[in-house]
Amino acid sequence: MGRVFLSLVEDTSGAHDLMVGGSTPASTRAAFGASTRNTQENFLAAAAKIGLGLRDIPPCVTFFAPVSLDADGRFLWMSGRKRPGDFVDLRAEMNLVLVLSNCAHPLDPAGPAATDPITLIRYRASAPRQDDPCRTTSPEIVRAFEFTDRLYA
Repeated sequence: MGRVFLSLVEDTSGAHDLMVGGSTPASTRAAFGASTRNTQENFLAAAAKIGLGLRDIPPCVTFFAPVSLDADGRFLWMSGRKRPGDFVDLRAEMNLVLVLSNCAHPLDPAGPAATDPITLIRYRASAPRQDDPCRTTSPEIVRAFEFTDRLYA
C-alpha cells in the first residue's frame, strides 16, 4: 500500500539478504543434509499464535547474511563481510507485528550450527524530525511517509 513499516536508522554491517529469503525445510535439507530449524516454520508458528497464516507473512529480510551475485547471476556467500558485533537499528514507523527467527542462512557454509545468539533491544525512540534522512532521501520515500503519516493522523 506504499506505506513504511520500518526505517533503517543505523547499520554497521551493510551485508543483508533481500533476495534469497529465509530458510525452509527443503532449503535446510539441501544445504545441510537434514531438515533443521528453519525460518519458514518459525514464522508460521509465530503467525498462528495470533490467528495469521502463510498468506499473511511478507518476504523477510535476512540481516547479517552477506549474499551477493556473481557475473552469471548466481548467489554467493561473502563470509569476509560478516563481523561479530555488527548491528542494525530499526525504527518502527507504524504499528506492526515483528517476528525474528535466528536460523542459519541456506547459503552459509558454516551449516546449521552457525547461528550465534542475538541481542534485541527495544526502546521508544523520539519522533523523527521532518528533515530525517530516512524520510527525505527520494520522492518515493517522501510519498510513502505521507501515506503512512495519514494512516495515523
